[in-house]
Amino acid sequence: MHKRKYTKEQLEFYFKKLMDKIKKIPREEDLEKAKGYPSVQTYVDRFGSWQNAVNLFGNKKLSERRCANCGKLFVRSKKTNKFCSKKCLMLFHSKKSSKYTKAIDNKVKQILGGTCFICDFTYFLEIHCLDNKKDSNHKVLTAYNKKNLHDFILLCPNHHMMLHKKLAKLSRKENDLIWQE
Repeated sequence: MHKRKYTKEQLEFYFKKLMDKIKKIPREEDLEKAKGYPSVQTYVDRFGSWQNAVNLFGNKKLSERRCANCGKLFVRSKKTNKFCSKKCLMLFHSKKSSKYTKAIDNKVKQILGGTCFICDFTYFLEIHCLDNKKDSNHKVLTAYNKKNLHDFILLCPNHHMMLHKKLAKLSRKENDLIWQE
């Protein structure tokens, strides 16, 4: 039986010393690059694995970050983690669409009812903004990301053109929209 070169306290001291020096929880590569420290194999032999040593001695506060979606504090398991869970990752990317795609167009049309507001036509529908300003995909995308589509309606091409050519008018009385030709 061989005598151990480092005690548990000494290994803890060197681990924390390196952690303070590099201002993060050291990885195996960090320990291998550092001069004058016990080897990774020493920690593996003593604690079973490098991860076990990290779990024992690592300052989790150095790895805490705020979730990019919900803002909750969490301990990163990887340097690149930005989310506390897979659910937050999926929610973040689903609500932050940056490009207006056919799939988003279809979802918006489905949310708005799938038929023309005036004649119940279901094909070739166009999204119209009720604020009487220029319609744009960017405006629809922003409203979709914010889940705020109450300023939009669906119109068939004929009725949409009638509105833009001023042949018809949509007016609001209380909470109802009224079509006038």
